[in-house]
Amino acid sequence: MIKLKIYIAEQEDFNPSVLSDIMEKFELVALRENEKLKDILKQVDIFWFRLGYNINGKVLDQNTRCKYLVTPVTGIDHIDEALCENLGIKVICLKGEYDFLKMVRATAEHTIALTLSLYRNLTDAVNHTRKGGWNRDKFRGYEL
Repeated sequence: MIKLKIYIAEQEDFNPSVLSDIMEKFELVALRENEKLKDILKQVDIFWFRLGYNINGKVLDQNTRCKYLVTPVTGIDHIDEALCENLGIKVICLKGEYDFLKMVRATAEHTIALTLSLYRNLTDAVNHTRKGGWNRDKFRGYEL
């Protein structure tokens, strides 16, 4: 049986056991780091990526071999969906996966942490302190 070829961008973030499972079912393609995205998409059947790539007419055309774009994100405005549909490329993502996303807590917690950081001016205060400053009045936040 011929295995589909898959390229995983940022595979250093993968659990080793997950990568092992992927290699049992697919041919994991290793490409040069400076390989152009358009060239990658001509060599593989599946491209797994996050937000660091824009998938549009600059990288997709009739010569694109890739038939599956897999991305673990909910917003896919970095992907030209109409072009993918015209080229027969299936986009697999978390958009609209409400039941699954209800179980993911980290996103909500991260959002709250970032909101608190903004509300209390934490980033500016940390940078000020790292530079040797200690002016706490300059970075007063708001009471919660």
